[in-house]
Amino acid sequence: MFGSIKDDIVRNYRFGGPLTRIVYINVGVFVLFFLLRIVLRGFGGEVWYQSTVHFFSLSSSWKHLLFHPWVFITANFLHLGAFQLLFNMVVLYAYGRIPDDLIGSRHILPIYILGGIVSGFLFAIFTSLLPYGPHRIIYALGASGGVAAMVAAATMLAPDYEIRLPLLGNVRIKYITAVLVLINVLYLGSQINKGEFFAYIGGFLFGLLYIHSIRNGQDIGSTFNRTVRNITGLFASHPREPDIRIRQYRDGRLEKEITQSIDVKTANPKKTKRKTPVKVEEMDAATFQAHLDAILDKIRESGYESLSQEEKDFLIEASKR
Repeated sequence: MFGSIKDDIVRNYRFGGPLTRIVYINVGVFVLFFLLRIVLRGFGGEVWYQSTVHFFSLSSSWKHLLFHPWVFITANFLHLGAFQLLFNMVVLYAYGRIPDDLIGSRHILPIYILGGIVSGFLFAIFTSLLPYGPHRIIYALGASGGVAAMVAAATMLAPDYEIRLPLLGNVRIKYITAVLVLINVLYLGSQINKGEFFAYIGGFLFGLLYIHSIRNGQDIGSTFNRTVRNITGLFASHPREPDIRIRQYRDGRLEKEITQSIDVKTANPKKTKRKTPVKVEEMDAATFQAHLDAILDKIRESGYESLSQEEKDFLIEASKR
């Protein structure tokens, strides 16, 4: 049974989109720190546990931030409370599906990570400027900044999109967002000494800015995505060039063996002929719809810019049909 569960998790993570992977990483980090706390408590290592948490958390100390710059990213994946994790992941997934469907999955990670980074900077700025009593150094963690950015982005994209809620039925997300913002303002405002109020507002404002830039033709997440691809490309395994072994025999005995490598880039080159585009007016209804759905899926995954010229021409012709 556990093997089957493991296989499902691995498969969903591998083939799921960025939104699914973000949720999985958050849950995985929570479980890891939960187990770490149990182990360290058994050895009386509560201080070590707190030091480990602080190592990955935001801080009001600029010295801590200067020597731990990774916390602007790691803090967005760190939760110590099960309710905090559950609430953030449910809201993130419910709202994240909207930009995933409307502008493409390539925008999910930039909204979440960059929203969390902006949130972290606002937290650091305001906690260092405002007085907070005797406890000068405070720490913050959790996905609230990235979730707030996703909530703002989804609401700005489709304010009238409806989400089905228990007992309430279908409710437009603009009303749900208004309630979420009010709850966070009241809750975080009562704990303003922790600076979390400013962190949440920072993430929310970034989400609005991100969608505003998209509508103006400026993809501020493109540089981020390119950087992530370059970094992951350094650790990606490249296919090994296959070897061909040629054995020469004489009188039934092996006389010589030659090993020759083949360049996978040049081996068996095939010339492909450019397909003649099918005219829209020549398509039957089923073929037309299938072709249109495939292009729309491609736009959702990679954006309009990824389309070939033939696909763009097809959309223009389809709009006239």
